[in-house]
Amino acid sequence: MSLESYSYLVDKKISFTSPSTACWRGDVGYWLIENSKLYLTDLEVYIGNYQKVGIDYLFPGGKKVLAEWFFGKIRIPHGEIYTSRICFLVRKGTLLGIEKGFVVDQYEIVNTHLYNDKAGVKIRNMDDLIETIFGKKTEEK
Repeated sequence: MSLESYSYLVDKKISFTSPSTACWRGDVGYWLIENSKLYLTDLEVYIGNYQKVGIDYLFPGGKKVLAEWFFGKIRIPHGEIYTSRICFLVRKGTLLGIEKGFVVDQYEIVNTHLYNDKAGVKIRNMDDLIETIFGKKTEEK
């Protein structure tokens, strides 16, 4: 669920505008996890006729807003990150499950066994990309 679908914004008829193709959602948020809760601590968002506003505009008086609209997973990378044009792999990381702004699940991801096989990672990521776009797996060779 996105911030734009949050009931306060819907009630006030506030919608976001994309300032460029580099930011399709039209917002950049700054976050804090504290006491197993996810907070929005600052925000840059474009509304209406490309007017840039901050967290105070959307949440009057809010400096730290519980992200009760957020459901999903957050990946927090640790250490080395391997990237190429088509793939992204972290050696270690933490995966947080969030529901209504509360951390409900947390576990560590360890990809050390994959990290040394960078060519294999590229192939696996390309296969995943093809399956996502075309809805079918690539043929085994």
